[in-house]
Amino acid sequence: KKNGFYIDVGCYHPIRASLTHTLHKKGWYGVNIDISENSINLFKIARPKDTNLNVGISNKEGENYYYQLGNINQANSFKVYKNTRKVKVKISTLDEVINKLKIKTIDFLNIDAEYRDFEALQGISLENIRPTLITIEDADRYDMADIIISDVYKYLNSKNYFLFSRTICTSFYLDKKYKDNLDEILNTRTKK
Repeated sequence: KKNGFYIDVGCYHPIRASLTHTLHKKGWYGVNIDISENSINLFKIARPKDTNLNVGISNKEGENYYYQLGNINQANSFKVYKNTRKVKVKISTLDEVINKLKIKTIDFLNIDAEYRDFEALQGISLENIRPTLITIEDADRYDMADIIISDVYKYLNSKNYFLFSRTICTSFYLDKKYKDNLDEILNTRTKK
């Protein structure tokens, strides 16, 4: 699909380990969200047409601290680690971001909120806006037997999403209404 729209929570880096980099190269655009101001500054340079937000995402608004292991580091987290710098960050919900930016359609939602993934997911009203595909980390779950009893799995299943695929620690959930149309929806190959 050309000209799709994504929201990338915990975007980390515009190229490295990015689930939206290929989509961006295909002409997609969207919202990149990260707790690290340095990461967001990289996105402002690499993806100036996107909306780039330095906030944390959860199921309620406010402020909190995250623990910074490095200026641009995938392990910057809300989880407490030794030898880290404690940094205050504004917390929003996905609903707040969606309403503020007047977003009507989401083709792809990626959630990598560093041990707050389920809380971030709870912050979007899936009855009001339905991402076609949701990828989400399910912290420290690697066995499928553990995944299908997780809060994330049960919640998304109750919202009519099905577990389509899995890589290391990220689960791919597709809106059930697209189940018979997988080739068209998931094809990200660029034409040569």
